[in-house]
Amino acid sequence: RSQIWVQPVSPDGLSVTSHPVPLLSTDREWEGRVIEAPSMALLGGRWVLLYSGNSWNTDRYGIGYAHCEGPLGPCSKPSDNVLLASDDRLRGPGGAEAFRTAGGRAMIAYAGWDAGDVGPPNPRRLHIAELTMGPDGRLRVA
Repeated sequence: RSQIWVQPVSPDGLSVTSHPVPLLSTDREWEGRVIEAPSMALLGGRWVLLYSGNSWNTDRYGIGYAHCEGPLGPCSKPSDNVLLASDDRLRGPGGAEAFRTAGGRAMIAYAGWDAGDVGPPNPRRLHIAELTMGPDGRLRVA
């Protein structure tokens, strides 16, 4: 069973100040046996943890999310927490990172295979899209 952990650090970032705490574990079919590549961001006043699940070199790899009470958790996954999965043009999206533009728009950067070219030695390409949160807390990639 795969888990994502967090551990508080000192203000200078040079030492830990407490014991590690688990944030998420694999418990969804789409995740397979692996969750990895966590990225936490404050979106719409809510802490969101983006993460990748399944095997990175297959079209089953995808991006999910959880809502967190803060950077140290606790976190909970919505019932359908898949943010990005394989489709007709993109396969195996993963490695998501949320960021804001200079104008304040929430964006997401992630990697994915071109459809038909999944797995090494084919390159994974960088994709950037707008990230929105609905009033129900559901994340969407535009």
